Amino acid sequence: MIRRILGGDGGTSASIGVHHGERLIHYRQRAGNQIDRVLNAYATEHGIPVFVSVPHERLSAPSYEPGQLHVRFYSAPGREGEPKPHQKYPSSLNRILGFDICDRNQRFALTPEYEGIVLTDGDIPYAEIVGSTLYVLFDLPHSECSCSAVSRIMEKILEEAHPHLGMISAEISFDPAENRAVFAERIVESSASRQECLDRDMQRLDGAVQDRMKDLAKAVRERRDTALRQQILSGSDLSSLEEMFDSITALPDVDRATVTGGMLRVFTTPVIIQHNGRNRDIGEFEMQISFQPGVMIRLQNKTRRVGNCDHPHIANGNPCWGNIGAMVSQLHGEGRMLDLVQLLILFLKSYHEDGVPHLRIDKWPRA
Repeated sequence: MIRRILGGDGGTSASIGVHHGERLIHYRQRAGNQIDRVLNAYATEHGIPVFVSVPHERLSAPSYEPGQLHVRFYSAPGREGEPKPHQKYPSSLNRILGFDICDRNQRFALTPEYEGIVLTDGDIPYAEIVGSTLYVLFDLPHSECSCSAVSRIMEKILEEAHPHLGMISAEISFDPAENRAVFAERIVESSASRQECLDRDMQRLDGAVQDRMKDLAKAVRERRDTALRQQILSGSDLSSLEEMFDSITALPDVDRATVTGGMLRVFTTPVIIQHNGRNRDIGEFEMQISFQPGVMIRLQNKTRRVGNCDHPHIANGNPCWGNIGAMVSQLHGEGRMLDLVQLLILFLKSYHEDGVPHLRIDKWPRA
């Protein structure tokens, strides 16, 4: 049987029986009918009386009577009758346990006192269990939700609270053998939920380990490449660097090369691009390559500039590298000038219509 308390806690206030069809006291009839139906079913199933009160945002002292359940809506444990500050989050309680709270007055949930067991929906506490008292921290009885939503919310609260309400059983046994058996059963029952938590933790940690391994593998590769570049740089003597310059000037597409200040200047022979079966004379180029990494490389047409375009993919000496930009930066940063000049020559002798050229290649004469 469910009993409604007319205010305050069940220890000092009068109580009356609730009869079907009677207008509900202190909360909306529609929501109250649904709450009563759910609580009556719970009381019948477990053979215990259920007492209900709505302290309206005030603290109420918990009850500890065995064989009873006290449900306090919109209340939290504390000294009887004191107002309860609202919790800081959420500033508006719009959704709980998968259901929208469709009431403009349903603005807050109360902050639990953490004296007992706190039930949460994500990071939002919605109920607290102390002794034989279930505190519902928000104002479900005054909700304007649909009947089905109110019922399901109340059922979900009881489903989550029930495993923690074992102390309210109508019959208490102190028989050692019986309690040993029940103790073992409860451990087995609760182990499933604990195992689920552990499984989730293991999945999360396995994912974290995989991510760290990927990061570690990337760091190892980068360190290996850096060490190799360091070895090449430190192992280069003057004679080998002079030989690198000789190799640049010996390239078949290079006419001459010189060093001016902090810049390597490489002059090419006429650059010929074959496109659609025809050869186009793009002109002779000067490469301006700084010895300092990170400084822009300039490629200037010395003989056949068309407007401001030195090349279909170069305007005002500034190349549009396309997909070779990373490789150009790497070779330049590592000081691999011979490889860099060879790559730049290949770039000058290439044309891609789908690469959004500055100017179509047919603007240059046939070779």
